[in-house]
Amino acid sequence: MPITINEIIEGSIAAKSKLKIYDRIISINGNRIHDFLDLQFHTADDDLKIIYLDQSGIECTLELHQDWETPLGIIPEEHKCRTCTNPRTGTDGCPHSHCRRHQDAQDSAQGVHGGLGISAGLRDHFT
Repeated sequence: MPITINEIIEGSIAAKSKLKIYDRIISINGNRIHDFLDLQFHTADDDLKIIYLDQSGIECTLELHQDWETPLGIIPEEHKCRTCTNPRTGTDGCPHSHCRRHQDAQDSAQGVHGGLGISAGLRDHFT
């Protein structure tokens, strides 16, 4: 499911583009965007080919170049933290290294050194 743009920072690269609040980002450089972690990871390139749905539901393509001085400025809708659904141990006792109450993924999204992030293959493990 595409993520919805909740805010665009004034003076940012996105503000100078055709992107608007409530547009839904489908993919960046061919990579599907499912959540804020995907958005952060896939916007790390200099050149971005963004495929999105505008407010009318029309699929659009946009190419942006980052200068690394101006922020990209895309703020997605608020993320709902997911918890581990391992039926054997529940949230607090999950034996998998990626389940630390989702803190590492949150740290990664906020740019904290050492965050693990969550790969697409692990998405089904969370609700």
